[in-house]
Amino acid sequence: MRSRLVGCALLAACNHHLIRADYGAGNSGVNYRAEPEHVALAAADGEVVHTTGTSPGHICVLLVHHPPQQPQHQFFTAYCFLDSAVVQRGRTVLRGEMLGTADWMVRLQLCTYPCATAVWDDFEGTRNPERHMAGCYEPRRTYDPATLTRPVPCRN
Repeated sequence: MRSRLVGCALLAACNHHLIRADYGAGNSGVNYRAEPEHVALAAADGEVVHTTGTSPGHICVLLVHHPPQQPQHQFFTAYCFLDSAVVQRGRTVLRGEMLGTADWMVRLQLCTYPCATAVWDDFEGTRNPERHMAGCYEPRRTYDPATLTRPVPCRN
């Protein structure tokens, strides 16, 4: 997977969404502010594998992604700290589609295995999603299927 994802620089227009980009030091993902719309968006086209949790703030949605040119290089993204999920297992979602709501934060994890239950300080199979980020989701833009977009709406 490492060689299949395209590394991108951070876009200054979206930096206000990061709460902290400290992948590592106990954080197996990157946390983003969910404000002002309070929604979590799919970072790439994929299929819902699982949702976990039922209490607000403790819900995760797990997606699997199969890049069309290289489906054998599947990867997973998890969206955690959600208050609700509006998708169910088996549903196909498109980049930028709403997955759920979040009061203040969405954690995005990027993994080579189903990772919605990553263990504290266990980073095996996880990657820093910011290294594969194309920036803010823009509906009219075409994206490489192996890149990610921010899991929260961007301000204009």
